[in-house]
Amino acid sequence: HDQAAGGDAPNTKTDALAAEVDNEGLGLTKMMIRALKDGEVFLFEAMFRRLTGLHTTLIKRILFEPGGEGLAVACKASEISTGDFSTIFSLSRMSRPAVDPIDHEGIQRVLEFYDRLSPAAARDVVNRWRRDIDYQKAIREVELDN
Repeated sequence: HDQAAGGDAPNTKTDALAAEVDNEGLGLTKMMIRALKDGEVFLFEAMFRRLTGLHTTLIKRILFEPGGEGLAVACKASEISTGDFSTIFSLSRMSRPAVDPIDHEGIQRVLEFYDRLSPAAARDVVNRWRRDIDYQKAIREVELDN
């Protein structure tokens, strides 16, 4: 069952651990990267949900969509550095079922998108996602603005 984002009490062990990491000031972004490196996708999702305030269903969609634009928008809105985004994006591709070999052009394209994207525009999109406004439409609009 999807947990509403934001101030809801954690209802899983991974949510509780994500809250503990955040509350202890251990650096949520670095711990998210460590979770992905360790193959702890559920823990990454819990921390990413805590960081962005987005619903579980949308987090999964963002994480596993092929292009990476949604992940770029959510990371930029959370003020994750380009280097950390690049690492998160690459690791998230490895955690997906192996459909295609590494797409270097795709990686370059999403990194260029990330660099062009303003934090304010990204925050606007994430705020819309929190209200369940159409995911794809919001990405198209931010792509047109950049």
